[in-house]
Amino acid sequence: PHAEWKPDADLGTLTVRAQTWSGALERMSQTLSKLWIQGSVQTNEAYLLQALEHPWVREGLFHAAFLDEEFVPE
Repeated sequence: PHAEWKPDADLGTLTVRAQTWSGALERMSQTLSKLWIQGSVQTNEAYLLQALEHPWVREGLFHAAFLDEEFVPE
């Protein structure tokens, strides 16, 4: 079968399991920091890493619309 590429398509999904929220955040950050994608595909790794470091995310005090309404990346 032929897979059609769409500009807003996901390249992959990261699933993390940990015993604590802080452990999950650490594991996500470590994995994203090691991620390397070859080619000219634009990714949002830096955006995600910044979101993971936000105090509200660190404390688990975010809501469903947090990224759209509250988060301002550097």
